[in-house]
Amino acid sequence: MAPGVLVFLGLGTALALMMHLWRGRNIQQLILFWLVSILGFGLGFGIAGLVGSAIMSLGGVPVVEAGTGSLLLLAVAARLVT
Repeated sequence: MAPGVLVFLGLGTALALMMHLWRGRNIQQLILFWLVSILGFGLGFGIAGLVGSAIMSLGGVPVVEAGTGSLLLLAVAARLVT
């Protein structure tokens, strides 16, 4: 597997797990948070690629921008779920 894919999935999963530990109640919310986190991470990655900015890149993944996208969507999902 490519390093970028591992970074992408690893950080997206880590953010989802942190949100679940903070706001989650059951396994369905964990799955929802994971899907939303990966979606947000992908959106942040795509926007960073379109704009051409990468504050900090790890394995070709703009970590700050992608993490911000993930956290924004996770905050929306957590607000709607609880």
